[in-house]
Amino acid sequence: MTVDLHHLAAAYALDALDADERADFEAHFPDCEICGTEVIEYRETAARLAVDPVEPPGHLRGRVLTEIARTRQLSPRAPVVDIEPRRRRVAPTGFLYGAVAAATLLIVGLIGFQLGSASPSDDQLVDLLATSDIVVEPLAGDGEAAVSVAWSAGSGEVAVVASGLDQLAGDRVYALWMLDAGGATRSVLFRPDDDGTVRELGELPGRPTGWGITVEPAGGSPQPTGEILFATAA
Repeated sequence: MTVDLHHLAAAYALDALDADERADFEAHFPDCEICGTEVIEYRETAARLAVDPVEPPGHLRGRVLTEIARTRQLSPRAPVVDIEPRRRRVAPTGFLYGAVAAATLLIVGLIGFQLGSASPSDDQLVDLLATSDIVVEPLAGDGEAAVSVAWSAGSGEVAVVASGLDQLAGDRVYALWMLDAGGATRSVLFRPDDDGTVRELGELPGRPTGWGITVEPAGGSPQPTGEILFATAA
């Protein structure tokens, strides 16, 4: 079945196309005034959700996460670093078009972005989410917390956002690790706000093939020392 490229603007803006469709659409939309405008508008809308106060229905987050967890994954990832001895059993997640779009809107609209006012760091986050090559990846883990990573190779930035994250005792911190063929590279250290939300930006240390989060001593560690609490689905 032939797909009308004019119908792919929303999925492209939310990074929900497969490689062939992305290539076809990227060859088409720069010369199409309608599609070019729609891509910009969809990205701006998704980014604006990050700073507009929204009070979603209480059942919505759980329903979206349930759909993500049971949807077939498009591109299974091969393990890139041996973290199994420290890793909790994490339920597999994956997404098709609708689930990717739902996860992206979840990260920018529902999981820790209900802000009464925008700060400079929030503006930076909006800018990151509006970049042309933004990738948003929900991380799987135990418990009620919802954690996602957004990154852009073009801007060289990464953001970790979360809601419902447990507080840490003493001077312990959460560490976001970028996984690639060379192993694990520390990316961002963070602690949640009093309500368990996180909006933390940092520099992207390379080209990731996956992400993981551990708890580490203050100042971080050169390599993961704690068990993997959240990770991209294998």
